[in-house]
Amino acid sequence: MQIAQVLASYSLGAADLLRRAMGKKKPEEMAKQREIFLEGALKNAVDENTANYIFDLMEKFAGYGFNKSHSAAYALVSYQTAWLKAHYPSEFMAAVLSSDMDNTDKVVTLIEECRAMKLQVLPPDVNRSDYHFRASDKGEVIYGLGAIKGVGQSAIDAILAEREQGAYRSLDDFCERVDMSKANKKVMDALVTSGALDCFSDNRAALQAHLPYALQAAEQAQKNEDAGMVDLFASDTADAEVKPLPQVPPWDERTRLMNEKESLGLFLTGHPIELYEKEIRQIVNLNLGQWHEKLDNPDASSNSGYRRKEEEATVVGLVIAIRTRNGFNGREAFVTLDDRTGRIDVRVFPDMLQQIEPLLQKDQVWVVEGGISYDDFNNGIRIRAKKIELLEQYRQHHARALHLNLHNGKGGLIGQLGSALQPYRSADAVPLVIHRRQQDYEFRLQGGDWTIAPSDACMLALEQQLGKSGFYVEYH
Repeated sequence: MQIAQVLASYSLGAADLLRRAMGKKKPEEMAKQREIFLEGALKNAVDENTANYIFDLMEKFAGYGFNKSHSAAYALVSYQTAWLKAHYPSEFMAAVLSSDMDNTDKVVTLIEECRAMKLQVLPPDVNRSDYHFRASDKGEVIYGLGAIKGVGQSAIDAILAEREQGAYRSLDDFCERVDMSKANKKVMDALVTSGALDCFSDNRAALQAHLPYALQAAEQAQKNEDAGMVDLFASDTADAEVKPLPQVPPWDERTRLMNEKESLGLFLTGHPIELYEKEIRQIVNLNLGQWHEKLDNPDASSNSGYRRKEEEATVVGLVIAIRTRNGFNGREAFVTLDDRTGRIDVRVFPDMLQQIEPLLQKDQVWVVEGGISYDDFNNGIRIRAKKIELLEQYRQHHARALHLNLHNGKGGLIGQLGSALQPYRSADAVPLVIHRRQQDYEFRLQGGDWTIAPSDACMLALEQQLGKSGFYVEYH
């Protein structure tokens, strides 16, 4: 561009048009530019042969110069970012997450990258988070408030500005101090479900139950202040007692995670598949991560360098993505499953798609039987589905018994369990096996005529009574 300006009196705009023509390598456009260049060069007393020679050199440069310059620049940036990622991992990932925080799909991928790097990502926190993601002093990544769905810039600015006066002490303190015209009920609900208010209580159900009263009290306090009314008996905010939250049962793990995903777009503090980890280990031989490692290798036995052929396998995972297309034989689906160790694409052919259409929903746990192989195109693994069931259906068809561990059970627990399990009693179901420990002896009691239909609702009821480690399903 500078050559064209100096030798042929090109303007900046005209020189940019020359650069564009060189980049696109259009002969007819370059012929026009040669005429313009020669005309300008002659006016500047440049010999015609010299001007032609210089333009030929410029044209030749266009064949490789742009690619070379771009490659050098990208190589330098790649080196710099790799160095930063290696030496300042939390700062680097916080910056990358912040640059794509409006793109939930990218955030999900980058959070998984953090986990692969053994980098802890802390949930959003109104007392610690900024608008963007940031690195903590301990090398963790703190989730940015700006990545919470439904919480706008003005609300976050109000939260951060007021926080400079001191940390928030409770939900009531938070509602009273933050401008509720900017942080309305919808914003507050998102803060609760995302975990941003867990600094006040880890019982999100209790926080949500108390929220209407906290908002009402804050609104009344604001009205009193606007009217110039002062409560002579009110305590100073710093000395005021923290009001207790209502005694309500916490959300079960699945409800908590689903609410979290609704506000963040991803499962951050857990994964629904973890609820079924003991079951899945009995159903599959390898998890998805192990399948990926096994199949991402040429078949050593064949000495051909080709990858392994399809193997018959059973996989289990959570449905996280669904896409359909019209193929030669009709509409087919491609479903992505995730078990937190890896992901797999399930191909559902038209004849099967009609049968499993009701199951085609996100956040369902699928058990898939079929031919598994490596997908070179996507650098992942795939399975051609021959049979698909919900894990709940698979459990009811293949479970052998339902075991309860009551080693640390307190008085009255048996009665509570009886009431909790009563709705799931069924003649055509699995037997109940109870394990108890007394002194140095462990007892195993068969439930007699207590046979239970092990539905997902039943599993959630048991989780509330016994916790995740207090029961398990035994398979054949």
